Amino acid sequence: PPMAVADINLPLGDINVVVLTDTHSWVGGHGEKEEYDADYGDVLSFYQRFQQQLVALQASDPQQHKHDLWFVMNGDWIDGTGLALNSDPSALVPILEKMPWDAINIGNHELYRKGVIEAMFRPGGFAEWWGPKYLSSNIH
Repeated sequence: PPMAVADINLPLGDINVVVLTDTHSWVGGHGEKEEYDADYGDVLSFYQRFQQQLVALQASDPQQHKHDLWFVMNGDWIDGTGLALNSDPSALVPILEKMPWDAINIGNHELYRKGVIEAMFRPGGFAEWWGPKYLSSNIH
């Protein structure tokens, strides 16, 4: 049976953050490192179950303090597999756009090549798609 978030025994704070970082285009898990073998579906499932658990917890005791949950992509989602061949983000961006991020940050790997930067900042591109959820705190 699926594991409930409560079964994981996570400590809850007022603000809880699920962060995905440094995936380097390994969208299907990491075949060479078993401990990293989770794909975007696994991450999304964990986030959704965590969110459902918090909603159920609040419903069971309306007097209880509300717990916020943030879902963040912390960058470095490019460079690593054939999906980012020559740092072309076109295969990865549609996957990222399907995820319900509350915030999405760029990492240093998204800044290495001019073509990636141009693709991210063109009209209707990655940065515009995310609007105020798009962060640029990793720029030097």
